[in-house]
Amino acid sequence: MTRLSEFSDPAKILEDHQAGTCKGCPHERSERFFGADHKTCALGAPHGSRCENYGKRQSMNILDLCGVIPKDDIDAVLLDWYEWSETYTPAVGYRTADASCREYRSSRQWMTYDELGEQVDANLRAEVGKVVEPLVLALGVRHRIAVSTAMRNMVTGSTVWKNPRYPETQDGDYAAAKDLMRPQLYAKGLIKALVNPARIL
Repeated sequence: MTRLSEFSDPAKILEDHQAGTCKGCPHERSERFFGADHKTCALGAPHGSRCENYGKRQSMNILDLCGVIPKDDIDAVLLDWYEWSETYTPAVGYRTADASCREYRSSRQWMTYDELGEQVDANLRAEVGKVVEPLVLALGVRHRIAVSTAMRNMVTGSTVWKNPRYPETQDGDYAAAKDLMRPQLYAKGLIKALVNPARIL
């Protein structure tokens, strides 16, 4: 890499740096073990090196077996919303920052490319989450429980969470919730298709 590359487009530098990695793959998951965050693959593949499944939606047969991989754009959007909502912590007790310096932000010049990428991903999840949150809250209780249960399993990467109230209708309730939100998500530009592709013959 020449010295001139240091002054090129930062987005291009970041893209070149992440080439060959799992960054941006829909199957990438963040798990917390022993007090630290670790990246894993929902497909069970070794994480870190880009494989042939990078960025690909899996076949319906595989999805039906595990039920924990995003099947379409709505699953991916809801997953971003859920991961963003899980980062919220209510402020209790004393304030975490003084009013005179709470707007202070350190310079990004000391951040690594991985740290910059994680910050960009977090900002994107936050923007998506703020738009999706009112749509989820507008659903009925049955549909909200189904969405929450499905997202927990997707984040975990395995079907370990069970619908506490309506386990027998979990799949149907989740599909119905997605159908209810589809027009609104399309109107806000979060998904590409107004009609469920699976229903097009």
